[in-house]
Amino acid sequence: MSLPRAALSRRTFIFVLIASTAIALFALVARLGPPDSLPTLDMIYERRAQFSLESTEFPTLLVYATGWMAQGVLPVAIVAGLYWRKPALLLFAGCAELVYFSYNGMKTFAAVIVIVPVTYWVATRYVRRFGRSLIFAIVALVAVGFGLGIAFNSNVVTDVITRRTLVVPGQLAGVYADHYSYQEKYG
Repeated sequence: MSLPRAALSRRTFIFVLIASTAIALFALVARLGPPDSLPTLDMIYERRAQFSLESTEFPTLLVYATGWMAQGVLPVAIVAGLYWRKPALLLFAGCAELVYFSYNGMKTFAAVIVIVPVTYWVATRYVRRFGRSLIFAIVALVAVGFGLGIAFNSNVVTDVITRRTLVVPGQLAGVYADHYSYQEKYG
């Protein structure tokens, strides 16, 4: 059994990526005004708090659209720009990530600009061994964290790994379940 595929040409796919991102960015800029600057490391938490307050007044669609753009569509656009050797798409996606970062101060949005191309480069260079290498790197990271914990009588590294991979997703699931169990259903 085969599933039907949407037949999008490369040009149409790039157009959809750019158009959807431009629409979400335009809506964000129309709501908040143009970004004044990229936040420094000292300003990140202040910027996050400010954005959290401002985003409570956003329409739900804008919240979802900007989240999907910054965390889903733009990383795909960066990979597509690298894969298809389209520097304009790569530049556009990188700049759009920086705009999102300038509004909300989430370091992951800025880190995507580096992490995605590096991961793409490693995956394409070491495609046959990438899966095993990734698993080995994760195991090594956990082992180093465990070793550092024993050596310095501190669980900082394993705490960070545990919080990021287990606790935070569990807490988010609880928060979402709690929020949506009391909110009026729509749609």
